Amino acid sequence: MKITKSLIIAFFIFPFNVMGTIPGAMVWFDGEVFLFSWFSLMLGAILIGLGVIAIYKTVASFTSHGNVTPAPYDPPRNFVINGLYGHVRNPMMIGVFFVLIGEAVF
Repeated sequence: MKITKSLIIAFFIFPFNVMGTIPGAMVWFDGEVFLFSWFSLMLGAILIGLGVIAIYKTVASFTSHGNVTPAPYDPPRNFVINGLYGHVRNPMMIGVFFVLIGEAVF
């Protein structure tokens, strides 16, 4: 996967804000103290890891086979049906869903 300026911008605008900044701000400003169990920590970490892997694989498919980033301002020049896109319509959203559920359980 080629790391380009547009890929970095696309990552920080879209998934980083949805999966990191917004949930982190919600927890930070809530101010409550949470008690964690080992089960919830492990389950959350596994879900977050699966989500991050799915997101990485989909971005890698876009950059290697579509010759662009998954950002809407830079649409793919080739139709991507490799990797997870061959099995699921929108695997990036499934990865984001896993990360958000993992953060909720964590």
